[in-house]
Amino acid sequence: MKNRNGLLQLISERKWDEIVKKFTIDEICQFLSFKEITALAYDLFFENFRDDDEIPDYAVRLFFSIKNHYSSEWNSDWKNDAFLGKLCSITWRYDEMYQCFKEAYDKLSDPPDSLLLLLAKCNSVPEEPPITAKESEEYLIRALAKKLTYEAALRMRALSREKNEKEQEEYWDRMCDDLEKRNVHTETIIPDVLSSQNRR
Repeated sequence: MKNRNGLLQLISERKWDEIVKKFTIDEICQFLSFKEITALAYDLFFENFRDDDEIPDYAVRLFFSIKNHYSSEWNSDWKNDAFLGKLCSITWRYDEMYQCFKEAYDKLSDPPDSLLLLLAKCNSVPEEPPITAKESEEYLIRALAKKLTYEAALRMRALSREKNEKEQEEYWDRMCDDLEKRNVHTETIIPDVLSSQNRR
């Protein structure tokens, strides 16, 4: 039967394919709270990412419905949009990826280096990039000014290579090695609702 208890039972049994087959996205939005549905969408995506295309795609569409259905909760944390942008990049939705990153950026007066780096990468997509090389470089320089990490150094090395600046490329290559050895990485963006303490 299609009801909240039936859905919760399938979730507890981790029967992802049955959930996708039996419940529409609108029904799931009606039956679950913001916290419950976000946890479900996360599990649908990451529990099935390597084995299936249909379920992760369903999960991304579910995240977009969560954004619309629970707009006040969604908009209270910029990390929701940034996280959805990452999922869009994994599933080759490059226009939506940029839009999500930009919406996260627009919610902040002082965006962190992690978000600036995500925006900088938006001109490296296989299709028509949503931002110019100049905009990408500006985001990258701003990220670098906030924090020097392995990921920022990698982008700088790639930029130096594109500009055919051999000395700079070699410099950033050495920086990459050093930062990787020291385990200096950009912080992963995890929405508050999905942080470990909130998922218990």
